[in-house]
Amino acid sequence: GRETHVCVTGFCAETEELLKRPPFPMNTTHVMVPFSLRDWIDKNRQAVAKGRALDMFGAQFETETVLYGSGESNGCRSNVDTWIWQLEGTSQVTLNGQALSLSRGDSLLIPGQSEYSWKRASDSIALYVVQDPERKRPH
Repeated sequence: GRETHVCVTGFCAETEELLKRPPFPMNTTHVMVPFSLRDWIDKNRQAVAKGRALDMFGAQFETETVLYGSGESNGCRSNVDTWIWQLEGTSQVTLNGQALSLSRGDSLLIPGQSEYSWKRASDSIALYVVQDPERKRPH
């Protein structure tokens, strides 16, 4: 048998070698620098106030994240859930004939295959999030 020597750190030489050369390929995907959501919203407040929906990350990820201001949307995503987070102001979602009011801090999960309409008041700022596996790209 082969003897291993314990290092001062408590790891044997074989363990240290494994840490240097992982037994599987590492994911080398680069991620963006973290940012303050509040600062990003403040920086884009005028565009949202003019009715523009702002896609936060584009089509590069499987998660679609869009910031909405006032306006109306209708939706039905066949196989994925939709999550709405009301950050400021109010909005109303009609889901399966039921009107649901959202106020600052409220969130709503809309199950996949559900038709809904979403009316956002003039003071509304809300985040719309959908994680769709169809958008997933290999590393």
